[in-house]
Amino acid sequence: MREMTKLIELGEQKREEVENERKEAVDKIWVLRDIIRDLEYRVEVKAEVEAELKKLVAELEDVIEQQTRAIDESNRQLEECKGDVDVRTLKERIVYLENEAQKLRLNSELAGGEGALKELQSQLNLFESSIDKKTKD
Repeated sequence: MREMTKLIELGEQKREEVENERKEAVDKIWVLRDIIRDLEYRVEVKAEVEAELKKLVAELEDVIEQQTRAIDESNRQLEECKGDVDVRTLKERIVYLENEAQKLRLNSELAGGEGALKELQSQLNLFESSIDKKTKD
């Protein structure tokens, strides 16, 4: 009977050990399930954040593209303005040179007039000399 009691006690101890191990395993399973749920939640949150960031990146890329086009357009307009300034400057220079040419024409006409005057004066002097000569004779 003692042997039976010992066997029963040993069986009871083993059953208690197995039951304790089972309880520990169940507790570990619950802990692991909580960890898994937490990790799944984190993954879900990260996926949402990633989607929002991708959307933001796309919006920023659109803004950058629009600003780049605006800058290109501004540069094009600036170059056109520079061209306009060059054209205006050239037109002003042409007007100035035309005025200078007109002045030179007037001066040359006056100089030609002076030459004609000198020629006329020399002819008058010759005429006067010839009259003086004729009157003396």
